[in-house]
Amino acid sequence: ANWRTVLPSANVLLIFEAAARCLSFSRAAEQLGISQPAVSHAVKQLEQRLGVRLFERQHRGVGLTAAGQQFYQDVATGLEHIYRAAYEFKQAHNTSRVTLSV
Repeated sequence: ANWRTVLPSANVLLIFEAAARCLSFSRAAEQLGISQPAVSHAVKQLEQRLGVRLFERQHRGVGLTAAGQQFYQDVATGLEHIYRAAYEFKQAHNTSRVTLSV
């Protein structure tokens, strides 16, 4: 099995991370520039694919289940590693330099 059999898409991880960090589908949607129903749909797809509830829907916002908290920690760590690697690679290979002489 590979990640495509477990996750609907890699983008779902970004949506899940934002929703878990904000504890709000609306705020996550705003940060990501997508609609709140798109966040809700992505989370529902992820929960169905994983076979576990990640969020408890509450009157005002959402809370993470124990499984959701664990998954959030793992996803956030993984995304941080990916971001750091990409940032360092970009910095190391940034060839646009400006030299000023007076």
